[in-house]
Amino acid sequence: MQTKLYTEDWIGLRALDEAGKVKFLNFSGDHLDISHSEMKTYIVPYLKDHDHIVPYLKNQMKEY
Repeated sequence: MQTKLYTEDWIGLRALDEAGKVKFLNFSGDHLDISHSEMKTYIVPYLKDHDHIVPYLKNQMKEY
């Protein structure tokens, strides 16, 4: 079952999905339990401009 957020395309997710621009990644652990290393590997490359990452997160990423 799809949510209204998706079916009514409130934030553009359905349009991105239909255009083949959504990637689904699975990680072990609890919901949103992603390590800094996994974040750096799988999420940061999708950020349009790496220089505008929140400074705290950017500093955390340098450690890994």
